[in-house]
Parts: sequence; structure tokens; C-alpha cells
Amino acid sequence: MTEERRAELYDRGHLKRDWVIGERVWRHPTMRQAPDPPSAGSHPPATKAPPPHLRACTEGEEAQQGRGTKRAMGGPPPPMLAGGATLAALAALAAMWDGYRVIRPHAEEVVAVVAEEVAYATSSAIRLGTVAFATLVCAATVTALRGMRLSYSRVEVQLVNDASCVELLLTAFTYDDPELTAAATAARLQGAEVRLLIDLQKAQACKESGRILQQLLDAQIEVRTTCGCAEDGVALFVGSHNLTTASPANREFVTELRMPAADTRVATYRSWYEGMWSSFEGIQVETGAAPSRRVRGKKAPQSDAAKFAVAVQVTRLAVALIFSSGTAAFYALLYRRGKQPEGLPRDFFIGKDVAHASDELDFYARLREAVKEGGSWAAFGRMAMACPGIVRLECLGAKSHLRTKRLLLLLENLRHGFERMRLLDVKLGAETSVAGWKGKSRLNAWKNACVDQRTNSAVEGFRLEGMELPPQSLEKRILEVLQAKSTATAKYISPKVIRRFTLQRLRAADFLESWLDVSDLGAGAELHAQKAALATFKQTQLLLTAVLGLEVPQQWIGSSVALAMEVGSSRCLGPPPRVAVKVFDWGRAELNTLEDFNSLASEEKESRRRYWKQYLQALARMHWELGRLVAHRFCCPAWSVFVMELRAVTPVVLRAALLGETLSASQEVLGMGLFQMSPEGGHGEISLPLLGAVRQETLLGSLRLRIGIPVHGIGACSVEVCETFDVEVGELFGCIVTVKVIAFERPGDARMHLEAFQSGCPAPLPRGHVCSRSTSPATATQGKLVWQDHLEFYGLGEAAQAAEAEVRDCLESLGVDCTGDWLASMPPSISEPADVDEKAAAFLTCVLPSLDTAKSISQ
Repeated sequence: MTEERRAELYDRGHLKRDWVIGERVWRHPTMRQAPDPPSAGSHPPATKAPPPHLRACTEGEEAQQGRGTKRAMGGPPPPMLAGGATLAALAALAAMWDGYRVIRPHAEEVVAVVAEEVAYATSSAIRLGTVAFATLVCAATVTALRGMRLSYSRVEVQLVNDASCVELLLTAFTYDDPELTAAATAARLQGAEVRLLIDLQKAQACKESGRILQQLLDAQIEVRTTCGCAEDGVALFVGSHNLTTASPANREFVTELRMPAADTRVATYRSWYEGMWSSFEGIQVETGAAPSRRVRGKKAPQSDAAKFAVAVQVTRLAVALIFSSGTAAFYALLYRRGKQPEGLPRDFFIGKDVAHASDELDFYARLREAVKEGGSWAAFGRMAMACPGIVRLECLGAKSHLRTKRLLLLLENLRHGFERMRLLDVKLGAETSVAGWKGKSRLNAWKNACVDQRTNSAVEGFRLEGMELPPQSLEKRILEVLQAKSTATAKYISPKVIRRFTLQRLRAADFLESWLDVSDLGAGAELHAQKAALATFKQTQLLLTAVLGLEVPQQWIGSSVALAMEVGSSRCLGPPPRVAVKVFDWGRAELNTLEDFNSLASEEKESRRRYWKQYLQALARMHWELGRLVAHRFCCPAWSVFVMELRAVTPVVLRAALLGETLSASQEVLGMGLFQMSPEGGHGEISLPLLGAVRQETLLGSLRLRIGIPVHGIGACSVEVCETFDVEVGELFGCIVTVKVIAFERPGDARMHLEAFQSGCPAPLPRGHVCSRSTSPATATQGKLVWQDHLEFYGLGEAAQAAEAEVRDCLESLGVDCTGDWLASMPPSISEPADVDEKAAAFLTCVLPSLDTAKSISQ
């Protein structure tokens, strides 16, 4: 082959710049001149050395190996060598045929290059014997054909001869890429629009950069520069039918990612590139997640998470925030001036570390596509957190203050618009884990099942996972539980686990009462809690309606609903309180459309129906629990009687964890007293006698109170619990002692409640409104139990009818009959657990009449 022919093959991309030919190295004519001094970032060109099995051995090496030339040439080859050579020859023939089909139009160049390779192999391997010689000749042929195949297939994929090429978007870290230049130039000659984005921060210096750049500009190719791209590969978007990612060290992937025009990854990569392109020279900005090296080739996961892109422009810096949200870290976003989302506040979005949220990407991506189609998913999407996509930013650690690049999932910031937000995290479903579902192991599923069976998930179908900014009463109660734990308990259970387990065992009536406890804000705060509870009840009704409107069952394991309320002092006594209800935590969730559900097997459909039934029952039960609290506490015209209960709770953390003991088994009512309000109202301090159980003549002691009563009980009724007298404190050592203050609308209900306590019989359901609130744990001082709690009960007067009408409208929209004595179907929190469960089951039957069929439209 002549030198001119070799130079022509090199220029066409078929030969490397330095090619080893026997004992000499062929160089391109342009490289034979004295090279310029390399720059700081340049690297000397790599020389292609012959592979070890093709390199001739010296006499010294042969002597060291214990063999000589004559021995190598004489005698039959070993059986293992002959068999391996035969298999290698068959594989080589198959590879040769595959390569021949690809490069058949270029027969002349193929013959020339293959002849060169075979000649080099022959000169080096003639000593190794007949079988080895034939094998090595085949191997040399395969090596040449493979290189030719990749070269020609790359040129073909990069659309040198593809008339359908309309657009070519590229990113690179260097100008010195002949293949990249050839592809861009050829596509431009075919009439395509070509744009090249080069990262100056990582660009490699080379002496031909100016010439190559000038060649691109002469071909009318747009070139822009930036600093700090997200990936170091070459991202190619060609027309609307071919999307490839490649890097100089991984060219084989360029032929393995073909996709139809309808594939949404086309729009995703376009969105990412357009954001980068808009960042003109020198702007430190990244507006989307660059194509990941893990999402390419035949092994690329077919996940909707790969379709995510972000159209929000933010700076590269995000500041870490500390939330009590498991292991995931959250980051506040800092926007460039004028680049914040249009029409949205600066704090509307927050970043969640994808390293701990990768399982949620697919759900949010599918939800976004479903919401675009409208219908029932649009209503559900409004009750979920807004999620525009993912973005790669430079993040600043809250503790270490180190800057690291992280991929963040942008989510709606629940704290947006709140001065101080009190948040409930309620996990829905009686079973919060399934073995084998979304990577859940059997061991971890068994652990979660043990927690489900010992918490409120087994009682009401959901449980409290956490509370942000809890009231002082709940904080003191948890502190008492931690202080009361024995040494043996501390050896097996950490304080963090005890705190969480205590919250998980609370029933809905208890943690909703704590959530609405705003007594720290002072007088008049009860009206704030009333408005917040009613607004939250309306939003949970919208959520339940949206979920019931979904056409097929879903399998949402371990997902949660958030209830948020404003508890900031400056916003509680003025305008209507801000509340929020959002569903979240989709790590173990799967979003099914009608087509997805129809494609499932019968067993999979049955699994979806089973867990969908649990999810609906949990959400409906939580809505009902909030509704009965609102109906009794915030819809009463006037209060007439107070009943005080002195209660003792024994902390049984270890026993509850091992045996699943319920809260009702660990608490006891020690004494009870009744206070009848005067219609004229008044304020003063009283000493209320406390009657013991069973024997009416037994006095447990007395309770000192400060009470403020409005006229006719309309308005704010205040109760300040102070201390006890003549109560044996020593007998209560190790117990958590509280006072439950119960307000009754009807005096008859209060007397029946007291009589049932003294007789030891269950109390009947009240006929009027009843509201109960508890104090924080008492402090034992000088033989007394001391409290400093101020509780409010508000009588609405004539406004109670309007509030009651709003509650009934929400219930009737779900199909509940609210005619007649509708309050009887909403028992107060002081009712017996059996009565509560019976009324709750009736509500679920009314709201979810076709749960067993679960909309079996595609069985």
C-alpha cells in the first residue's frame, strides 16, 4: 500500500495516526514534521503496539520459557490448543461474516487493511505451528474487520449518507476529535442544522484545535462555549429518530440506542441540551440532568425516570437544609437574578438528593405524563407534590460545608408560605411493605410487618411516622417515656426508636388532638385551630374523591399523606390559617394506567386490588377520624359541663414492642370530677373533688383549677389546670399522669359518663357534642402533682350551624346520608373503641361500596 493511500485511509477515519507495521511505525505525512512543543494539557499520541500473542519472542525469552524454535515447529499440537484453536476459528468466521456485511460497499479499503494485518501476523507468528498459525491469521482478520466495522458503522450512524438528518446537537470537551468533526461536517453538508457546545473548563489543548475549529466554522456549524458541562461524553441527537451517547473510549454504544420519534427521551435530551445551549459563554449554570452514562446501550433501563428534564434555570449552588425526613437530604435552591420560575415564589421548589430518592423518579415521571392527559389523574396530581424533574447542582453541605455535585429531584416545598409549619407524616396502609416488591427483601419485609402489627397500622390502617414542631404537651410526654425506660430497655432500644415507636402507637384521635394543640399561642388560639381543622377536612375530602376517581387499582406500598398547618404566632390570630394536604413518598409505589393494568397477569391484578383496598380504607378512615373531631370540637353552639379525668399511663415500650400491647391496656382513669357551668358566666379558682372508681363515697383527692366561663357558654371557655391535693403521689411513681378535660354540650351526657365510670360499666354514646383535650404530664413537687396547662373550648353560638353544614356537605359528597341524627354516626373521642370501630366500618361501607370488586373493568 502506498503512502498516499495510507494517508487517504487515515483522512477517511480508517487508520490511526500511528500504525505499527512490523518493525516500523507508519506516520501520517502531517505528523512526520518536527512536532510543536506540547501544551500543558496535551498528551502524546498513543502508539498501537502489536498484541502480546502476535509479538515474536526473542531467543532469551524462548530459553526462559523452556522451548526453542525447532521444538515449536515440530510435533503435533497439544489437544487443548487444537480444540481452542478450532473454536476460535469458528467464532472468527462468524465475526468475519458479520463484519463483511457491514463493510461490503468498501471492499477496496477492506482488502487493503486486512492484507496488511494478515501480513504482520504472518511475519510474527510463523514459528508457532500450523494450527496456531491458522488461528492467528483468522484473529488478525477479525481484528481488522472489527475495526473497519466500527469505523464504517459509526460513520453510518452519524448520518454521513442519511438524508433524514435534520438536526445534530453535540457536546464535547475537546476540538481534537476527528470523528466528531467528520460527523458534524457531513451532516451539515446534508442540510442538517448542527450545533456544537464545547466545555472550556475541561477542554484538552492540542495543536490542531484552531484548524479543526476553523473547519467547523467554515462548514457553517454553530459553536458555543460554556464552563462546566455535566458529562464528559459526546451526546448526539439526530433528527427525531436516533439518539446516541458516546465517548472516545466507548464508541461501540453509538449503534445501540435507536428509538422511535414518539419516545419521550428525545424531548428530554433536547430540553437538557437547550438549557445548556442557552447558557452562553462563562455562565456557571446547569439546567437539567445530563444523559447519564448508566442509561445507554442495550442494558439501558426502560424507566420513565430517564424522561425527566427540568426547564428551571438555577445556579450551581444549593444550600443543605436539615429536615426530619429519614435519610434523604434536602437542599434550598438559589436562583440567578431573573431566572426563578415564572409566576412562582423563590422557595416554591426544594431539592431532594436523588441518591436517596431514585425509586421515586419513575413514579413522578409517569404521574407527570398522566396529568397531561387530564381526567382523574389531573385531580390527583393537584393533591401530590409538584415535581418538574431533576437537576444537577453544586451542593453545600450543612455540616461539612463541602461543595459537591449532586443530582437533585425538585419537589414542591411544603414549607412555602408558612412562617412555622406543623407537619404530620401519616403512613397509609395496614401493610407497609411487601417482600420482593420494588427490591424489598424478605427480612426487611418481615421487620416492617412486625412494626405494622404493633402500631396503629393494625388498628386503624395507618400510623403517625413523625411530626414537625410538635406541641409542648406531646414533647413532654415523649420525654417522660424516655426517662421512664429501664436500664434493660435502654440496652435494646435506642431513644430515637422509642420516640418514633411512641408516635406510631398513637391513635388518630390522639395525634390529631396534638396536631391541633395551639395553646402555646395564648388566648384566642382555639379559633385558629378550628378554622385550620375545617380547611384540612375539606382538602382531605378532595384527596379522597380524587383517589376514588382513579380507574384502576394501584399498588402504593408505604406511601404517606402530609397534613400541614400554620402555627406561627403572627399569622394565627389574623387571616385564615394556611393548611396543606399532600400525598408523597412513592419509593415503593407503582403508577398503573388502564393499559398497564390490562397487561398484568391475574395474580398481579389480584395483588393490586388487595393493597389498593388497604390504601383506600386507610385514607377514608383518616378522613373520617378528622371529620368526627371537627364535628364535635368545632361545631358546638355552647358548652355547659366540664368533666376532669385524672389519668395514669404506664410506659410499656419493651412490652409493647415484644407483645404488641395496646395503649388502652396501659392507661387507667384514677379519678373523675364534674363542674357545672353557670349560665351567667364568670371567672375564678375552684377546688374540684375527684371521685374514685366503683365506690361513689371514695374521694381520691381534689384538683385546683382556674376557670373562665362566658355567658351561656358561647365563646372561649378557658381551663387552667394547676395542681392536686391529697392525692397519693408515691403510688404513681413511674407513671405518666395527665388530666383529660372533657367539655359536654348536654349536661345529661356528662352525668351518664361520670356514672358509668363509678359503676365500672361502659359509657353510652353521647347525644350532643363532646370535646376532650389532655394536659401535658404532671411534675411531682412536694407531694403534689403540678401542671401549667391552659386549655380552651370555643362555643360558636349561631355560627355553629354554618360550620356543621360545611361538614355535612363534605360527607354527602362522598355518599354519606347526613339526614336525621347524623352526629350519632360520628362518635366523640371518649367513646368506647368497639363503638368507634363499628361506626367507622359503617362509614367505609358507605363510601367504598365496591371495594371488593375494585373497579374490575379488566379482569
